Parts: sequence; structure tokens; C-alpha cells
Amino acid sequence: MPTVVITSGRAHKADLLAKMLTRAGIEPVYLPVVKIGEAGGADVAKFIDEISHFDVFIFMTGQSVASLVQEAKRAGLEQRLREALSRMTILCRGSKAAGNVKSLLGLTCAVVEETSEELLKVAERTLEGKRVAISFYGYLDDEFLREVQKRAAEVKYIQTYRTELEENAAEIAKLVLAGEADVVVFTSALACNSFFTQLSALGLAEKVANRFRSGAVKLAAVGPVTAEECKKFGVEPHIVPEKPFLAYLGEAIIRHLKPTLNTDSVRTQ
Repeated sequence: MPTVVITSGRAHKADLLAKMLTRAGIEPVYLPVVKIGEAGGADVAKFIDEISHFDVFIFMTGQSVASLVQEAKRAGLEQRLREALSRMTILCRGSKAAGNVKSLLGLTCAVVEETSEELLKVAERTLEGKRVAISFYGYLDDEFLREVQKRAAEVKYIQTYRTELEENAAEIAKLVLAGEADVVVFTSALACNSFFTQLSALGLAEKVANRFRSGAVKLAAVGPVTAEECKKFGVEPHIVPEKPFLAYLGEAIIRHLKPTLNTDSVRTQ
């Protein structure tokens, strides 16, 4: 039975993926490398007030939409947030963000691109000389922020959730180096960054990267943003689904491992 290591910082998503894999005869091992929680101290009321007359809003992930809406709702400011956003041009990095903007706010993203680089390229004229607000995900993307600041007249940003390290990278490295893992899965760029950062501190990053490069252990990434983060550490994911969603990721892993299974894969829904 092939073994797949899941590194997601969200237990409920890891559980969904684990169930898909188990039904297909694959053994999931859950070893998170990040822990995600609310960002204490994020002043949502102040942020909404500051951006009430801004021109452009950028959502960096689906979670950055959901968390901002949740925090605004807790503060009794959901309608104020929706009204402010309805007057702006909304840009989304990724289809998950665009989907949450539609389902949670009833609004539409004017531009949807899967990577930060593509978003900046397509929206360059939209940002030029404008007042721009950004909802970041677990860590502050300084490079993206600097690029927006070069183009915009003013930039405000908020982080509505934070990430902390979960020290499981060494355990995952042990499985990879011992040949006891067939696939390691990253469901976010944060997880990939955390994993290789921890391994670098332990002096194991290159050894593990070589196992991925050789194909002895496969690397799976949920989408292009996560895949690009992996490439920064010198590894190219072997498995990237056609759409950056958990169900597609599970099916892609199952298809990849199907020749090694003793029974036919069960198609996931």
C-alpha cells in the first residue's frame, strides 16, 4: 500500500484528503508543518475605515477572503466591508479567492490570476497611481507588497490569520530518506516554505530535495502558487492538478499511484 504524507495546516482539509486516499487503497500520514490560527491584533474596524474610499482591493487567497469576512462579521461590520468593496476594483490571486468573493460577498473579481507574478503583470495599469488595499494570507509577502507599492499611490494591508511552525519536518524527512513515503503533499505555499526552512536549519534540505529530484519520492502541490514555492527550493512537483482544489488534488494523486495499487482506485467526487 503506497503512503502519502499530508502536510496541511488545516486538520479538516487534511481529513478530507485522507478519506479520499484511504478509499482508493492509499495510506495517508498526517504530519502538518504549519499551524494556522487567527491573527490576534488585526484591527478590522480600523482597516475598513481606512480603505472606505480606496480604488482597488487585492485578495491573495481564498482564506484571506473568508477570514476577513469572518472578522468583519464578528465586529458587526460585514455590510460596511461589502459596501466598501463594491465601490472598488477587486483583484484575486487564484480561483479560490474569486469563488469566496462571489459566495461570501456577492461580488465579482475583475481580474483572476493564479500567481502573484501573473496578477501584477495583468493588473499593472489598474494599480498605477491608485489607492490599493491587500488582504494577505499567513505570512506577509514582502516582495509582492513592494511591487504593488511601486505602482500604487497608497497601500494598506491586513493579515487576518497567522501561521506558526509545526515541527514535523524532521519526521517527514526521515520517511522520505528511508523510502517509507511515496508522495509528500503540500496544500499551500506556506507549508512548502515551512518544510524546507525547517530542513535547512537541520542540514537536511538538500538530501530531501535530491530524493524528490530523483523521483524516488514524488512531490504533489495543490496548484501553481504552491508549485512555484517548491521551485524556489530547487524541486519541481511531479503532481499538480488541473485546478487548484482539494478534490482535484486527491484525484491527481490517485491517478499517479494507481499502477501501484492492488485494487482499482475508487473515483472521488
